Amino acid sequence: MCRFDRDIRLTDCGHAGRISDLHRGAIHAGGRACGGRLDGREHRARQRAIAGPEDDNGERERERRWRINVDCNERTRSKTCDLRCAVREDFDTSHAGRRRCSQIAIIRAITSEVGSVSPSPLWPDCCMSVPAEFAGVRKAHPMYDYDMVVIGSGPSGRRAAVQCAKLGKAVLVVEKGRRVGGVSVHTGTIPSKTLRETVLNLSGWRERGFYGRSYRVKQDIAASDLMTRLQKTLDHEVEVLEHQFSRNLVRTANGEARMVSPHEVEITSAIGETRVVSAAFILIACGTRPFRPDYVPFDGTSVLDSDEIIELPKLPRSLAVIGAGVIGVEYATIFSALDVPVTLIEPRPTFLDFIDKELIDEFMHELRDRNVALRLGSKVTSIGKTEQGSIVTHLSDGRHVTTEMLLFAAGRVGATDRLNLEAAGIAVDHRGRISVDPVTLQTSIPHIYAAGDVIGFPSLASTSMEQGRVAACHALGMEPLAPPEFFPYGIYSVPEISTAGLTEEEVRTRGIPYEVGIARFRETSRGHIMGLNSGMMKMIFSTKTRRLLGVHILGEGATELIHIGQAVLNLKGGIDYFIQNTFNYPTLAEAYKIAGLDAWNRMTR
Repeated sequence: MCRFDRDIRLTDCGHAGRISDLHRGAIHAGGRACGGRLDGREHRARQRAIAGPEDDNGERERERRWRINVDCNERTRSKTCDLRCAVREDFDTSHAGRRRCSQIAIIRAITSEVGSVSPSPLWPDCCMSVPAEFAGVRKAHPMYDYDMVVIGSGPSGRRAAVQCAKLGKAVLVVEKGRRVGGVSVHTGTIPSKTLRETVLNLSGWRERGFYGRSYRVKQDIAASDLMTRLQKTLDHEVEVLEHQFSRNLVRTANGEARMVSPHEVEITSAIGETRVVSAAFILIACGTRPFRPDYVPFDGTSVLDSDEIIELPKLPRSLAVIGAGVIGVEYATIFSALDVPVTLIEPRPTFLDFIDKELIDEFMHELRDRNVALRLGSKVTSIGKTEQGSIVTHLSDGRHVTTEMLLFAAGRVGATDRLNLEAAGIAVDHRGRISVDPVTLQTSIPHIYAAGDVIGFPSLASTSMEQGRVAACHALGMEPLAPPEFFPYGIYSVPEISTAGLTEEEVRTRGIPYEVGIARFRETSRGHIMGLNSGMMKMIFSTKTRRLLGVHILGEGATELIHIGQAVLNLKGGIDYFIQNTFNYPTLAEAYKIAGLDAWNRMTR
């Protein structure tokens, strides 16, 4: 089945129009980047050029026809593709900051329903012969449909796709969701951070240091209050990503991907139609999904996983969270900021083991002070419901926790179960994760790569982006820059936790002589202005070389402040930078100087 794509787009300029005399089908309108918004006269000139066969100066529309082959449902038929180019030369866009726009191309083309390739290319995906002036890319591997097929449009997938496109290669991104962005945009990173920011603003949590714990910006906060900002943010993220793909001529296909051979991917659309595309290289960036064990009675309303919690119909009166990993800790503290009683259950005696222990001790004190009950070292034996609808969680130590709602956040698994990776010769572990070369990100099949959460730790959006770029560069023969030695971890709990470099425990294990400097946010003028009663920075220095070994921050703005320490770590800087440097006043960044001086005083005793 073929259809006429009824979308009309004017790429890069942000304007769209519709041709009134179009009897059927539609057009894709493509223009060179203008570099800025057009003024009213220029915008009207563009609309006239789009809407009529001739513009004000009598320039006539030129029509050209190409014979193209359209592959529909594996049957090749000869079709005619009408390409209408309405060209109006030399728009006057001389205002500062604007580039000259020389052409508007209006294209009407037959496109394939299967896979719904849109909106990036100016030519249909089913066209095998495309005019060079509209191609924009050159396939480096003519025997395949694409140079690279990327499965998934999350952080690693989109970064890899754009990198391929920047190198002038033909790339296709396959996304099974209705909209691009993957887990990161729709159920993971962006939604949880947006929810956190909304909660902190509406609850007045940041101002309670001055006005007391009873202070509220809005009384009786409802779930609908949280969703408004969330939906606007998600729409914006998707729009930005779609524009990025369009600007770089990255083609996208909506459908579920499935490997059928080491070089071929089958794409199944939402209506069940399939097609097969081939690629010289394949990147698996499918992400993860929540781990859902059989003993947990998920129902989507009172027993939820970490994806479902985003769409809460109402706020719980009490909440139990199973799993004190990053996701569990973030949601536990977010709901605690809404004054919801929270019980955090973790079978291990500790949690967040990769964070410096002193920070975790401080963080646990914060949690207890804010009425978060910790049940560490307690395994869940069973979960049941009462007649009143409450959730009862029974623990291995004989205790039980009764709450209105339960969030199960004990891990995630790779979303690889439906990819048919066996057909490509790739194996996964018991959690559905793929093993890769840590440097090149190649799987056991050299031309197939994997990146992002599907390969496991550290499962951060920031590192996933870099993994996607490295994989694309290696596949296409480009030597990527060596990654920095240290990257930051960020946990968006309340309060935030961020760290870079070695923990104190790791320094001891390595036998490095060291000294520690501590700064409390309340010691800074900015901290007092903000009403911060808590928050700290810990820095670790080598007493032998004076080099910085690690930075660990707990408190407001930790995920922003960490980058100063990260830069000094990667530049192999030392204590002298912090004690001699000048920081803006008053800022929380002054904590770097305070911690540096504290360490210096200890080192020179």
